Amino acid sequence: ADLVNQALTRAYVGLSKAGMFEDFITSMRLSKDKREIAELGLEIDTGLSAMGSDARETAFIHGAGWSRWIADRAMTLGHLKPITQGLRAMWTLGNLHQLARQSKTAWADLDATYRGTLERYDIDEGAWEYIQATPLTHTSAGTQVLRLADIANTDIFTPGTNAAPLQGPAYGERVSPRPGLNRGQEIALRLQRMIVEEGEYATISGTIKSRRVGRVGVRPGTGPGLLAGSWAKLKTYPISHFQHHGYRAANIFHANGGGIRGTAQASAYYLAGCLFPSVIMVAMGAIAVDMAAGKDPPDVTDPDFWNRMTFKALSLGWATDLAQGLLTPDDGFDKFDTGGPIIGLTADTAALGKEAIRGVMGEEKAKPGRAAVRLGRRLTPSTYYSKLATDRLIWDNIQKIVDPEAEASFDGAQGRLQSQRGQEYWWAPGEATPERAPDLGALDVAPFNADGDGPINAAPN
Repeated sequence: ADLVNQALTRAYVGLSKAGMFEDFITSMRLSKDKREIAELGLEIDTGLSAMGSDARETAFIHGAGWSRWIADRAMTLGHLKPITQGLRAMWTLGNLHQLARQSKTAWADLDATYRGTLERYDIDEGAWEYIQATPLTHTSAGTQVLRLADIANTDIFTPGTNAAPLQGPAYGERVSPRPGLNRGQEIALRLQRMIVEEGEYATISGTIKSRRVGRVGVRPGTGPGLLAGSWAKLKTYPISHFQHHGYRAANIFHANGGGIRGTAQASAYYLAGCLFPSVIMVAMGAIAVDMAAGKDPPDVTDPDFWNRMTFKALSLGWATDLAQGLLTPDDGFDKFDTGGPIIGLTADTAALGKEAIRGVMGEEKAKPGRAAVRLGRRLTPSTYYSKLATDRLIWDNIQKIVDPEAEASFDGAQGRLQSQRGQEYWWAPGEATPERAPDLGALDVAPFNADGDGPINAAPN
């Protein structure tokens, strides 16, 4: 849903929506030159993300050196880190590009939404005149931008060619800088604050409030605090997503005192603009995830599928995972997804110890090999394009060696998938090669056949 967040935030602050993908492509092209990225200021929020223990990079920022290296490589090779950085750079570039596009526009002629955003961050007509006096810059990708560093260094007595005709007080004279700053630095900092704070809505990262969820009543540094922190950090992104857009909708509602008309309608529009596109994007992601896991796509005509996607789009997917995990038999209980890495690791390690003891005591139903393989799967760094092959070609074969009932376990996984989701595997557990190509029939949503004489059966198609 990150692209939805980006588009929604751009619309909310008044940035050009048409230029979103142009900015993304440009930021990707610029990412090859770290020096230019730094000069343009496209990494102005890096320090904030690090200090805030960004939910997506917590494992990279904290922990032992070797674990940070593994986490960083896994996120980089899995494209999560580059995409997140690209989205952040795209947001900043979009703001700098917007400033350049509007630099010849008089304050009164600016788009009302964009002008309102500037005013929220104390950028008034006087500050805008100062911005207009700043010379523009062309990036190596050909995009015209207005750099914050140039605004900070602008001399108000030598306005650039984009400045409007001088009227009234000198450029920036109405801006009151804080002690130790000149007017240009003050205006640049206000713009930077706008870009960073609104960027938190465009590309969600962890908030202090989200990291406190699940820690109520427990002390940091204690055993319960460690377990609660493990769960909270794993769920920081969805909780932050829910908080950011929920709070913004509430702020829109209360901006003018609330009420059924006006503000309530605006809040509903905002939430709808966030939810409905997100449901579609999340559904597309869920289909891709299932196919990458060796499963056929889910039936998109099943209301239960859209119920689950709606919960995920609402950032409440973790709650449904928790409920399903508690109601699922132990063999299918995903403790990592439900409780976080520390709880999952502790549970799987304890299960391995338990099965080993049962094996030593001679119990026939003991499964120490299966427990060991399950733990090994969890601890193996993987990417979305390598995990399926790693599981089928390595771990499934290891399980066949150490687990006498491996085939029953594989059959059980297929049975659970069929009974719980109505899906089948195109590359089933325990098979060395795929049995067939993914069956895309479940994605057929055409309501009638070619003759128009009735509903079609999606599966055969």
